[in-house]
Amino acid sequence: ANAQAVSTTLGGGRHRHLGLVMKPQDYALIPNTTAYLRPPQPLLILPQNGTQYQITQAKEQYYDELCMFNEVNTVEKILIQQIVDAIDPKFLTAIRDPVTHQITLSLPDIIDH
Repeated sequence: ANAQAVSTTLGGGRHRHLGLVMKPQDYALIPNTTAYLRPPQPLLILPQNGTQYQITQAKEQYYDELCMFNEVNTVEKILIQQIVDAIDPKFLTAIRDPVTHQITLSLPDIIDH
């Protein structure tokens, strides 16, 4: 799998998750795209004294946003793991946290490293 293997509407959808691996200024140079904006972690906010319909709508919106948030994070983790699997570990030591050994950089920063 790669960044363009999973469909999304982010960044206009045409290039799928390519915006995850490119710096925003580089992604913006691709014709017919819009900014690839990572969705923030959503919050479930229920309307006070809301009707059942309003509460249901708020929950549906939350679940849709949560699904997109989780999808982007999952795709990113898979892509990072593919990089880790493909590169000799000695080249990744400098970007790993010394305590947890996790790589917390963004994909574009990992690629630039």
